[in-house]
Amino acid sequence: MPSIVSTIKSIGVEGRTVPEALTAAGPEGISIEFSNGARARLAPQSRAFAEIIEELRTLGAPVYVETDREGVIRAVWIPAVFLVQSLEMTREGDVSVQLIISQARHVLRADQPHFNSFRDILSAAKVSATPVMVTVNGAGEIIDVTEAPSDHPFALVQPDQIQPAGAVKITAPIPRISFDEAKRLFALCAGTSCNPTTVPPPCIPFLYPRDGCWGRAHEMYRLMNAQGEPPWKGWIYGNLVVSTRNDPYCVVSWGWHVAPYLYVGHGDTYHAYVIDPSLFSEPVPWESWVAAQGDPRAVTAASEGTVFYRYPDGRTEEDSDYTKANKVLALYRLQLKTMALGPSGPPPYAWCPVGIEREVAASATT
Repeated sequence: MPSIVSTIKSIGVEGRTVPEALTAAGPEGISIEFSNGARARLAPQSRAFAEIIEELRTLGAPVYVETDREGVIRAVWIPAVFLVQSLEMTREGDVSVQLIISQARHVLRADQPHFNSFRDILSAAKVSATPVMVTVNGAGEIIDVTEAPSDHPFALVQPDQIQPAGAVKITAPIPRISFDEAKRLFALCAGTSCNPTTVPPPCIPFLYPRDGCWGRAHEMYRLMNAQGEPPWKGWIYGNLVVSTRNDPYCVVSWGWHVAPYLYVGHGDTYHAYVIDPSLFSEPVPWESWVAAQGDPRAVTAASEGTVFYRYPDGRTEEDSDYTKANKVLALYRLQLKTMALGPSGPPPYAWCPVGIEREVAASATT
């Protein structure tokens, strides 16, 4: 299907939001004009698309839409800006792509019509360490790669703020608490889980495990720190594969993952327990958290909770005012809503077998 990647210039009815204009429109729907001069039409039955498009229009963010031959929008995806960490050819001739910052493993399919040009752009961006704007569909496939706008609201990496390994000194002690207190802190975080169809800020999109863990972990750090129990963070790097009922494909693949942890125990005996509502329904021992991610060769590391992102080589970024975390959460709240309003509906998905993880209840109250 033809595609358009651009910010939105105007809609058919000025002074209204896209959903309002669509509600008031006749059977022809509404016309949308994009900043690059392209036009498309939103059909009356496409309210789900209208909500996503309106949020992106409000943010001034680009949108990726696919249209049919009549110019009617049939799919909507959300571009974001990344650095390229690695490219690896697969046996099938596809390219496995790891982006910074993104925990998800993405693939550029060999049968993608623009395979060669997208691969070349990604390769050049890796060599030059230049950010690129990438759009990924619901199957984790890269469907567009373009030059990154300088003012994109979802630019997830700040190269000028990267600190060398060891620059963040370890000074804060890891809290030592009872298991009951750990469960209370877990419930505090899990209780902020997003309703997948409304995703009201400042909810945490635990029901979108595909990506965004570092934003979730930093918001959990903020919540626990406000309770006087600042956690550390556990990082894991490898070929991570987790079964889940919170993804329509029933599995997510990561290059890395992060979650906060604390020391839990009784008397003089304490053990590291991880707080990770994207995988479990209560605090779990460090070893259980690592094992759930399916790679016995995975490499783990620890950092103070103030570290927003830790690169595999030990370099770090911080986020003392939570502006970076809020940007990540905003993006993946939208991604959760896009998934929930799609043909599969909201998570959890009944056709998925229950895996190692324990899903957060989809009936979140926020």
